[in-house]
Amino acid sequence: TCIYLKWIRSTSKDVINHIVFRSLDGEDEWVALAIFDNEYNLNYYCDTSAVPGTLYKYIVIAVDDSDNKSEKIKPVKLQMSKKHISKEIKNFKAEINNESKNIEISWDLPDKPIKSVFLYRKAGDEKLKTYKTFFKPVNKFIDSDIRINTKYEYQLRIIYKDGKSSPFTKKQIIKY
Repeated sequence: TCIYLKWIRSTSKDVINHIVFRSLDGEDEWVALAIFDNEYNLNYYCDTSAVPGTLYKYIVIAVDDSDNKSEKIKPVKLQMSKKHISKEIKNFKAEINNESKNIEISWDLPDKPIKSVFLYRKAGDEKLKTYKTFFKPVNKFIDSDIRINTKYEYQLRIIYKDGKSSPFTKKQIIKY
């Protein structure tokens, strides 16, 4: 389940990539979701991190080889329907393992065919972003890419084979 975007690519010969940006409706902060190099001829994006029921604004900007950017045109406003929400994830937890010097993340898998599992992480002052994607049913992950004196936040979401998705889990916050 995602918000599907498609655009007409710039025909300028000096354009090197297109960048997809997203913002929450009513806010002015834009976050780059994806960068597409022109050599790959891609003109679509599926925003799998969109939360059902949340209204977003999207824009696509072309960038040339001199780092000139196209103007921000009127954004497109889109929202994923809440009817795509399915079973929630139970027993999502993150715990420090001092002996192994890592963070162990685990959850219970719903009794429903799974297409993919998305683990999101925020480290320190970074923004929450997709950290790992699993294309098979998994119920644990060991995060060993961690730094001392850093706060980590984790969330999880599952996409089911019927196209529905779980709601995001509650955040698990760890100070390592």
